[in-house]
Amino acid sequence: MAKKIVTLYVDDTSIRLLVTQGNRVRKWADVPLEP
Repeated sequence: MAKKIVTLYVDDTSIRLLVTQGNRVRKWADVPLEP
């Protein structure tokens, strides 16, 4: 079974979440932040 990897990227305009398992993207989310 392939390992699940969670990546969280935060910058001044948004938060991005990426969940991969093996070579496949399982979840992707992008939430803009309030100014």
